Amino acid sequence: MNPESFIITVSVSLAIGMLIGYFAREVFHAICRAVHDLYATPKRLKRFHAPTSNRQDSSTE
Repeated sequence: MNPESFIITVSVSLAIGMLIGYFAREVFHAICRAVHDLYATPKRLKRFHAPTSNRQDSSTE
């Protein structure tokens, strides 16, 4: 293998590897964002208000 074809082979494989790595990183971050959005705890919890229409007054029993 002559040095010129070796340099070309290494350069092309490095460029292709960087391109594949970039897209793999983007896909990985997209999956991480989706999982985080599904399973992350809410930043602000809403107070639970029990329905008042179903309550019975204890003095009437």
